[in-house]
Amino acid sequence: VAQSSPPVYISATVVGSALQSIGMREMTKASMVLGGVENGTDPMQIIVASLTVKAIGQSDPLLRALNTISVTLEASLDLAPGTNITLSGLVGTMTDDGAIAVVSENSSLAATGLWNRSSGTLVVSTADPLSGMPHMFSFVVRNGGAEQDSPHVSVSARMVSGAIVALTALSVPNAELRGVANGSNPLRLVRPVFSVKQIWQEYPLVGGRNVLHVQLVASCDLGPSSNITLAGLIGTASDAGNLTLLWNSSVALAASGAWSRQSGTLVVGVGGVVVG
Repeated sequence: VAQSSPPVYISATVVGSALQSIGMREMTKASMVLGGVENGTDPMQIIVASLTVKAIGQSDPLLRALNTISVTLEASLDLAPGTNITLSGLVGTMTDDGAIAVVSENSSLAATGLWNRSSGTLVVSTADPLSGMPHMFSFVVRNGGAEQDSPHVSVSARMVSGAIVALTALSVPNAELRGVANGSNPLRLVRPVFSVKQIWQEYPLVGGRNVLHVQLVASCDLGPSSNITLAGLIGTASDAGNLTLLWNSSVALAASGAWSRQSGTLVVGVGGVVVG
């Protein structure tokens, strides 16, 4: 049970030519920080080890994407070298069991952690003492192939001394990422789709010049180097090559697209971020 250091007293009986006594007096305490604990040098100053900062987020919510999981932790005391930190509940990845790379500030953690796919668990050890201040680390997983809400992710720690930081939930950003609501939450996974996908033409007669109109709305932002492909536009007399594209709004799409007459396919590149 946690408690503040109680008053400690001292007295003595001195045996000599005459019996003497030293009366009961309260002892002086050093009241210094020990292991990151305020007044930790004071006798019977006892705290419950805990994580005062515990946050987690991700870099990409799209299915099968390489995803950087970022974690920030701060403990109520210094975590000595050899402390095992365990993240639990990171289910929904395609990353196989085994050692995975861990990147930490000032190399304060081991360079690799032990990953278990079925339980979504990562165990990583401290390489240097982690003082009572925020420490960040990250690792990369491959997102799974099924949509899911962000799972509940927890963290715990076991120190070399045997002291335990009890399992506790990590906080999540609940912020939009790549146009996906709560897409910054760990392993919130979505399949990109076009929620609006309309096409129409201006001229239906044989031999005429025809303009095709396309309207698209994606469920997520389309990043640079993405491609949009229209297929099945057979029955034209337009030779293969680059077709000029006209946009009715300022979007980060190419001014022309690669056209194949035989397959009726048009491929358009994305030069910047197209907001979903």
